[in-house]
Amino acid sequence: MINFHKLAEFLNQQEGSCVVITEIDLSTIQQSLKALGLTKKILTYPARGAFPYDPAPPAAVDAAMRIKTIEYFKSDQCFCLLMSPLAWFEKRPLLDDMLCKPLHMQAHDTLTHRHLTDVLTLYSFQNSDAVTKPGQYAIRGDRVDLFPPNATYPVRIDFFGDTIETIKVFDPTTQKSMTTVPKMSLWPASEFMIDQSHIDYYRKNYAGQLPQIDQEMVEGLIAQRSGKNWGHLWPLFYDISHHISYFWKDTPTVFVEPTIDLSKIWKNIQDVYAQGHQQGRFVLEPQQVYCSVM
Repeated sequence: MINFHKLAEFLNQQEGSCVVITEIDLSTIQQSLKALGLTKKILTYPARGAFPYDPAPPAAVDAAMRIKTIEYFKSDQCFCLLMSPLAWFEKRPLLDDMLCKPLHMQAHDTLTHRHLTDVLTLYSFQNSDAVTKPGQYAIRGDRVDLFPPNATYPVRIDFFGDTIETIKVFDPTTQKSMTTVPKMSLWPASEFMIDQSHIDYYRKNYAGQLPQIDQEMVEGLIAQRSGKNWGHLWPLFYDISHHISYFWKDTPTVFVEPTIDLSKIWKNIQDVYAQGHQQGRFVLEPQQVYCSVM
């Protein structure tokens, strides 16, 4: 068990950025370190899934958190990064290659419904009758409700023709407007988005190598133009993948909880792959998705 007092003291003594790899819930350790006076900016980077090759898409909140954490590395500021052991093994594309840019909106901007809907689809938002949780949107005439994954409350955008008239925060339980805000930034609900260059890359390098049934499945994902259900197939569309440490300009101080056995986690990744392969499921080799960093 981590002694939070000693950990906070240790991290404060480090001149540069620090990394804490822990199996403790990231929000719990984040709150504890803040309460104990850690002065560095605390970032969290959850794993894509609860276990290797987890087929369930990550929650919109987790996806937005991962995107914003990677984006923060560009600021050249000192930070403390909290991440799970499984996240430590993940490879990922460069953020700029993933098209994960926020859409900035403010009152009186010109924005068509069609363009906003296309962006929401690209950003892996789910069309819903009522917006109650992050990653959902609903269209009612000249009004668009949406729940940004990086926000505490959803927002209601009222249009007058192709002009944003107002942006209001509303209560997802009562669906009643609360306050008016002058502007907002909309982050994607998924890390993975594709444009034609990514599709061309897949068809040039991988489409001909896959069995027909797998080709049909991937083409179905392409037709959705959304990365929500990609699972761990993103290496098919990106020609660059990096370990998370690539994004740090200087070698960070890494604190690994003593109870964590990285070699056991890597073996678990390989075992899950082997099991999926034996069952005839389409899974990429571990080296394509994960980096065997010990």
